[in-house]
Amino acid sequence: MLKSAHRRQAASLLAGLACFGLEDVAMQHNIGFVHAMWHCLACYAVSSANALIKHKECELHNFAG
Repeated sequence: MLKSAHRRQAASLLAGLACFGLEDVAMQHNIGFVHAMWHCLACYAVSSANALIKHKECELHNFAG
C-alpha cells in the first residue's frame, strides 16, 4: 500500500510541477485551464502525503497501523 501511495503522490507532484512550468507558455496561447490543473494536482499531492506521514509515524512509534 505504501508503494502505491508514494507513486501516486510522486506522479501528482511531478505533473503539478510540469503544469507550473508550462503555465507561462500556456498563458501566451490563451490556455487558462493549466493554472487550475496546477492547483488541483498540488492539492492532491499535499493530501496524498498523509498516507506517507502516517506510515512513518507508526514506524517511529512502533504501532501496527
